[in-house]
This record gives sequence, structure tokens and C-alpha cells, in this order.
Amino acid sequence: MSIVVCVGVRLDVLGFLSAVWLSSMFLLKRKTLARIWPVYVAYQCIVLTLQYLMCLGLPPGLCIEYPWTEPLETGLREWLFLPNFQNSLNTSKIVADFFQLLFACCQLFVFRIETSPVAGLYEGGSNKEIDFAHPEPNPIPDFVTCTKSILDMLKVLVFYAFYWISLAVAFQAGTARINLFAMGYVISCFYFLWNGNEFYLKSRPALLRMWNILLAYNVTVILISCLLQLVGCTYFELLCRKQCWLVQLLGIACQRRAKDAPTKVEGCKFEPDPGLVYDIICFAFLLLQRRLFSSYYFQHVVNEVKAQQVLSSRGAELIHEIQMKEVMEQQANEREIMERIKKKMDRIRAYQQKIRGGENMEPETHFQGTSFPLALHKLTVSI
Repeated sequence: MSIVVCVGVRLDVLGFLSAVWLSSMFLLKRKTLARIWPVYVAYQCIVLTLQYLMCLGLPPGLCIEYPWTEPLETGLREWLFLPNFQNSLNTSKIVADFFQLLFACCQLFVFRIETSPVAGLYEGGSNKEIDFAHPEPNPIPDFVTCTKSILDMLKVLVFYAFYWISLAVAFQAGTARINLFAMGYVISCFYFLWNGNEFYLKSRPALLRMWNILLAYNVTVILISCLLQLVGCTYFELLCRKQCWLVQLLGIACQRRAKDAPTKVEGCKFEPDPGLVYDIICFAFLLLQRRLFSSYYFQHVVNEVKAQQVLSSRGAELIHEIQMKEVMEQQANEREIMERIKKKMDRIRAYQQKIRGGENMEPETHFQGTSFPLALHKLTVSI
């Protein structure tokens, strides 16, 4: 999380390198991450030292010009974080790298504890990943069915509502700007909303795979947006004149100048804010929701959704049985009415045969039937 915050603060070549680290680590398993984490901490130590030296720069008394003073544009020099005597570097960016290194060292300490023999003595629980292929019995009490305290109610609220909150944040990240990257957020949100609670009923590997795709898309957008800051802060006006459609399609703009930037340059309308802040906030929610999906707590939510599915299915079956019973009763009543009509017709036929004797015969046509007015009259009266 500290990496993506550092990317949003810096928005230069070092921020881009941090985004590359993020894209290579965010889907790794915890054991693999623990192996490469010392390399990442060493990288942060080297980068922080170099940044401090570059902020100090050469002593002006030496009268030595930097080789990039003249040939490089100001925006490109700022993106590469190169020192200059005329324009000093933004030293506040080092604060973000310092906290990034601080949190990375704390995480390295946690990884060392997890690999030590005394890891099981800590009361905070284990950070071991769940093996979904061979799951163990859930050690967490059922806080959904048996809600005994306010803490259980809060857990129910978080685990039920945070999924929808994450989708709402992703949808906001997609509707806050109009470009190609925003369309991916909107399509993803519609897909997950279309699944509804059925998304919980998928197998855990399939569920995590689908969520990882959305998370990977978010990280890719952050990486590309950080790289596009080079174009947006250096060659933006030239790009607006030559390729305005590309500026509008990719949402190219300079994040550092978003407050004072115009919305139109030589007939090319654009959004001054590239929306990188929304991408960072969306990453935080998606990453936390992925952690919730990977916990034992979430299994109780899945069991509750399955129980509701069974109950709703049983309710539909009961309604269907009641409807079938009503249909069968109606059909029985209709059969009873038809039997009564047949009995009356038989009595009328017997009465006609008794009156006319052998001369009585069954009419073969409608016109033959008109020669028996008494029978017709009797039939009308009986019905």
C-alpha cells in the first residue's frame, strides 16, 4: 500500500520504478514475497541515498554545470529527478520514500518472525495462506449465525458490505473521467454486479482469479498513468496540436499542474486531472477486499449465502407444490361437472327412447336433431 502512495506522490521516474515493483509483487504468494523482500529493501536504501545526494547537488562554488542543463526540457528533467542550479528539486518527495522504506523494513521484520521457530508463540495468529485445494477446518467461530457481541455485528457489516463498497469505489474511478482506462472499470463493475451474490458461490480459486484480473487491470492503469506523466508534463502542448484524439483517449495530463491547468489548448479539449488519485484509492479497496476473500472469516459469509440460496429454492418448491395442488383441485372439479352433465344426458336419452319406442334413433346431422323438439326442450330445462 505504501508503494502505490509513493507512486502517487512522486509521479516521476522513481515513482514509475516503484510502480514496476508493485506490478511484479502484488500477486505473489507470501512465501515468494518473503524471499524477494530483502532485495526490495536494499533497493529502497540505495534509491533513498541517491535521492538525498541529488537533492544536495554539487557545490555552486565549483562552477560545474550539469550536462543535462541545456539539452533537456524542464518537464523531462523534473520527471527524471535531475538536479539543476536554476530550479531546485522538490525535496518533499523524499519524505514519501522515507516512509516507504520504513514500512518496508517493518514488513521485513514480520517476514523474519514468520520464518522463525517462535512464530507460533505470537497471539496475533498465523499469516499462513489458506490452501484451498486441501482446506483445513475453519478455526474462526461462526459470527454470522451466532452474533453475540457488537464486534460480531461489525464483522458481519464489514464482510457483507465491503464487497459492494469496493465495487462502488471502482465505479466512481470509472465515471470520474472519460477515457479508455475508465471504460475498463465500468465494464468490470457491471460484470460483478450482474453476478450479484452468486459471485460468492463460485469456488475460491475462481473467485480470487476474477478479482485478481480487476486488481491487475488497476495496477496496469497506475503503471501506464505514471509513465504518461512524462508526456503530459513535457510534450503536452505539442501533443495537443498534433494528436488531440490521443490526449482525449488516454486522458493524458500533468497531475502536478492539474489545479492551474486549462481545459482547452488550441481547440483541443481535455480533462486537466488524469484521475490517478482515484486509481490509488481504488487499489487500496481492491487489495483489502482481496485479503478478505482469502480469510477464514469470509467462509462463514459464503456458508450463509449458500443457506439463503437453499432456503429460497425450498420456498420456490413449496410455492410450486401449492400451485400444482390448486390446479389439480380445479381439474377435479371440472371432471366432476362433466360427469354430472354426462349423467343428465344419459337420462334424457333414456327418456326419449322410452317415449318414442323403437322409432327413436340417434340423430346423425343437425337437421335430424331438429325433429325432436321435446328432447331439446327437456335438455334445456335439465341444464
